[in-house]
Amino acid sequence: MVEIVLALAVAAIGLVAILGLLPQGLQASRDAADNTISATLAQDIFTTIRTTPFTNITNLDSFGFMPNLTTKLRYSAYTNLQAFPLGTSSLSLSNYLDQAGFYTTPDANGFYTNAYYKIILTFQPEIPSNAVAGTPATVCIVTATVVWPAPAPSPINTNIFVTKVAWYNQ
Repeated sequence: MVEIVLALAVAAIGLVAILGLLPQGLQASRDAADNTISATLAQDIFTTIRTTPFTNITNLDSFGFMPNLTTKLRYSAYTNLQAFPLGTSSLSLSNYLDQAGFYTTPDANGFYTNAYYKIILTFQPEIPSNAVAGTPATVCIVTATVVWPAPAPSPINTNIFVTKVAWYNQ
C-alpha cells in the first residue's frame, strides 16, 4: 500500500510539472507562428518590389500599400525612384495587416483596430563612395521592419529584414 501511495505521489508531481510547461509551450508555438508570418509578409513584399519596375513603384497600390496623403506628398517629388539624387535620405511608408496577413483599413476614427502587424518599408539609395554629385543610384537598400502587436503603444516584437534591389525600368 505504501508503494502505491509513493508511486501516485511521484506520478502526480510529474503530471503537475508537465501541465506547468503547457502554457509556455503554447506561447512558444504562437511566437514561432508570428515570426513565420512576419518573415513571409516581408518576403512577399520584397518579391513584389523586385518584380515591379521602379518607374511603377511610386504606385504603392501595386504592392499592397494604400498611400495616405502624407505618403503621397512624400513621394510626389520622386515620380521615378531611380532618380534619387545623391544625398537624398531614405523614403519610408507603412501599412497595417491583420493576424492572417491581410491589409486592414482604419475605422471611422482613423485607428487600425483590426491590425496585428505593422510593416514599415524604408527605401534608401546605395551611393558608391566614388560617385559624382548628381549621379543617380542604381541599387536600393530596402528594409522591412515588422512590429506586432501593432495597436500597442510600444510593440514588444520586432523583426527587421533587409535586401538590396537593382533599379531598372521595363
